[in-house]
Amino acid sequence: MGTVVTSGSTLYFVTGSIDEDGSNITTNAIAAKWEVDPADNTSVQLRIPKEMLGTENDRIAFYMSGSGRVGIGTKDPQAAFDVRDTAEKDADSDYDTEARESKESLFKIDRTSGFTEVTASGNVSASGNIYATDYFDNNTNINTIYSSLASQKQITHHMILDDIDSDVVYISLMESDAENTSHSNKHLPLIAPGNGKLLKIFLRTSVDQSGETFTWKLYTRSTSVTTNGAASEIGAQSGTGPNASTMVTYDFTTGVTGTNAINVGDKVQISLEAADGATANGNYFITCLWEWDLS
Repeated sequence: MGTVVTSGSTLYFVTGSIDEDGSNITTNAIAAKWEVDPADNTSVQLRIPKEMLGTENDRIAFYMSGSGRVGIGTKDPQAAFDVRDTAEKDADSDYDTEARESKESLFKIDRTSGFTEVTASGNVSASGNIYATDYFDNNTNINTIYSSLASQKQITHHMILDDIDSDVVYISLMESDAENTSHSNKHLPLIAPGNGKLLKIFLRTSVDQSGETFTWKLYTRSTSVTTNGAASEIGAQSGTGPNASTMVTYDFTTGVTGTNAINVGDKVQISLEAADGATANGNYFITCLWEWDLS
């Protein structure tokens, strides 16, 4: 490929051989040309002739407007940097503005109201990390924001008033003070929104239960069966109870008998029982910490 400057303002990229004086350049030999925009003499553009492309109209591969905006695949950049679909058949005609502006926008970058706005019409991927400020904590890696959907924490609050004695009491996860010794009570379960885990149970009581050993059990009933029927015990954790002025944490992430893992769609229940059954009537204030994969 050779190049030759003609007409004083246009730089031609020419294929094939040409005369030394730059003459005999046929239309079919012009691969591209830098030129002043015929419709705006303050802007320059890289034009790919229709004869080279075999299309109805020339393509404007690169455009720098007099305002400083840059266009790729468009001579009408609507942002500081505007990328359009160069494969589209609609015109890059110098005079058909409506057809040009109808080309699909693939990517835009602009700075408005003190921040940089990036617009993309499709998926955005990166081989490295993507960082952001302003609407996230400064220098937050956006990839970690998405991946954090795989570890969303949820806190649920429950309360019962009971003297549980030696009963296995199922905690009402849907309604306050609706515990029951029957696993089939309608107020007991919640439904897992994704794969997840029961992480911890926090307990305070209105009376001193520090002489008791409480056992918390986790039950699930999978989507392979109906919600009717008993859920199966999958994990258990034990520990001493609180007195009237302390909180006790029962950790299901370590030392648990069985597992704390829950599958998406599972019906989930929790029960509480005392080792010797010598409990006193009182309030049980219960907070559960869950983790769900919502990605």
